[in-house]
Amino acid sequence: MDDGDYLKLQAEISRSTARSPAEFIRNKLLDRPLIFKVRNASADELAEQICQLKESLKKAIYLFERAVTNIKMQQGKMPVEQLLIHLELEKRMLTKQISEIHQFVIEIVDRYGSDDKQHKEFKEGSALQ
Repeated sequence: MDDGDYLKLQAEISRSTARSPAEFIRNKLLDRPLIFKVRNASADELAEQICQLKESLKKAIYLFERAVTNIKMQQGKMPVEQLLIHLELEKRMLTKQISEIHQFVIEIVDRYGSDDKQHKEFKEGSALQ
């Protein structure tokens, strides 16, 4: 056994579910089934994208709640018209962020989803309304 074979064997042992190298070699010599751990890269990527989506939603909600709190604190200090304009601007910013998040979800569904009716409705935007 040369160094290359040894390294290959070590790599197989590290990917297997055997509790020890001896168990792995015993199973291999006796032609028992060997079980290997395999990571699904697309699932890892999907999980990362979902985490980004979650953070985007958290940020949008936080910013809108902060804006509403600021508006409430300004009641009585500013004319009602200015408060309504400020609230409308914040609402538009939130709507824009939600639209961007909606686009991001569509990209995720296109990449990992199916072509069923719900998917098509979501892409057309009817699921948002």
